[in-house]
Amino acid sequence: MIDLAIDLFTKVPRNIKKILHLKYKILGSPLIIMNDAPMFKMPTIDLSAKSLLMLSQLGFFVCFTYWFSQGAESNSDYVAPAVFAVSGLALFLSVPNSRMGVTLGIPALMAVMALVTGNNGDIVFAVFFLLMFGPIAYMPAMASGDST
Repeated sequence: MIDLAIDLFTKVPRNIKKILHLKYKILGSPLIIMNDAPMFKMPTIDLSAKSLLMLSQLGFFVCFTYWFSQGAESNSDYVAPAVFAVSGLALFLSVPNSRMGVTLGIPALMAVMALVTGNNGDIVFAVFFLLMFGPIAYMPAMASGDST
């Protein structure tokens, strides 16, 4: 009985792909099946230099998340802490293109928010954050020789 359950479990994905392929072939739309590669890579936490750099990078973004969440009065005040938390987790979990997103995305979001709220002086801080977050986002990769 257990062998039958294991056999059925291993055949389910192939059967589902066949059903989906048949369904989309009948409807005439192209079938796009995602590959089985994970979106992120769970890091190993040990005392190696790369692991410690990634943990310190995560700690940096956790600190900014905490600082920006202090004194939040409205829902729009939680945008920056959420962006910092997502950025730190994306870098820690080695999500593809997260370094570029953090380096350019956070300052771009800050510049847009400054223009929307009318605080044009905050655009200077966006340039400062570009210069500050770029090296922090790329530091563990440069230290470990990771080219991705």
